[in-house]
Amino acid sequence: MHSEQVELTGGSNAFAYSMLISLAGKIAARSNPGGGGGGARQKGRGEDVNPTYIHTYLGRGLCDDEEGALPGDPLARYVSHFFEMSVREGCCNVVVCNAVLDAYGRNSHCEEVFKLHQRMRGELGIAENAETFNSLMQTATRAGWYSLVFELRREMESMGIEPSERTVSIMFAAAAKAQQHARGRKGEALGDGGGALSAALQSGVANWAFTVLDSAREGGIEVNNHILSSLFSACASEGKGINRCTKLLFWHMENAGRAAGPNVNVWCSFIK
Repeated sequence: MHSEQVELTGGSNAFAYSMLISLAGKIAARSNPGGGGGGARQKGRGEDVNPTYIHTYLGRGLCDDEEGALPGDPLARYVSHFFEMSVREGCCNVVVCNAVLDAYGRNSHCEEVFKLHQRMRGELGIAENAETFNSLMQTATRAGWYSLVFELRREMESMGIEPSERTVSIMFAAAAKAQQHARGRKGEALGDGGGALSAALQSGVANWAFTVLDSAREGGIEVNNHILSSLFSACASEGKGINRCTKLLFWHMENAGRAAGPNVNVWCSFIK
């Protein structure tokens, strides 16, 4: 299994760097109970990450003076350190970049996420894949940039990159949050490029979500708990679609098997 992972990630060095970066991002996110995030960098996110967790696992004092790192932020220093090492060693690839995007996104370094994406397209010349766009879309959702999620999905489609189950789940989550936002601020513009999102909200989130789901299933996407949970939340945000949600839930219970059946997140979303 390990050898297969190494081969898929482009070699042992790329594999090691991607794992170290992912570990740093997850440790930092778990060590900060205020997780979540919104905006470019939510107040209290970067500097308040407890550095003890990262130092314990990755070594105190590593890359304290790393050029370009965000001051006072251990996550940024560690991620920057390992990423720049991968660039210097010539083993930086899309898997390493995706690990960085995920680490920054988990900890609300939203601007850093999109800076790296531009660097991938420019200096590094690294082509994106589905996971790249998933990380970008997830970051945009966390930041409250809901229109951007739909822009990225259109861009992904224009590049011929097939969506994954995670892509569909993120779109549903973004639509649910956009619906809640729109209810709180009626008449407020959704921002440039919000045409697809505006259309989804105007036609009804539940109708839109099930249309997207049908199209995704025709394209080979398998319904999983992440999709169900985000779809139910999207429908709940509008207060519609209960009959279709119920039918889908029962179908999933009959066809997914005990191990992959509805989890607590699915049930909580359904109850809403």
